[in-house]
Amino acid sequence: MKRTSNSRSSLFLIELIIAILFFSLVSAVCLRAFARSHILTENARDLNAALMHVESTAELLRAGESVEAQTFYSSSWDTCEEKKAAYMITVKEKDASDEDSGTDGLTTYRITARQLNNRRKIYSLNVTCHTPYSIKEAAGHE
Repeated sequence: MKRTSNSRSSLFLIELIIAILFFSLVSAVCLRAFARSHILTENARDLNAALMHVESTAELLRAGESVEAQTFYSSSWDTCEEKKAAYMITVKEKDASDEDSGTDGLTTYRITARQLNNRRKIYSLNVTCHTPYSIKEAAGHE
């Protein structure tokens, strides 16, 4: 009689251990899915904000406005000084030696948004527009 009671309790313990291991495995998979989802959400938020600011800069260039060569943004995408910045948007005029730039009064700019802590490029856009003067000339007049 003792032998069957002993084997039943050990069988119950093995079954309980298997159930605990199964739920541990499932919880680890769920935790990993939630962590990955958080990273994807952060990347999508950064891409959305970068896209909006890069397109705004491109529209300013198309309108003939002068823009800063570098603009710094805080972690909430508000403009700030370089020391407090989490993101940066740079505007570079392509060289006249490039095939797409410098012909017929058209100038090509490369606008890039980067995350500063790891220098990761978030979004980049090439813009070709007619400009009465280049960024370099605008910087010289200020």
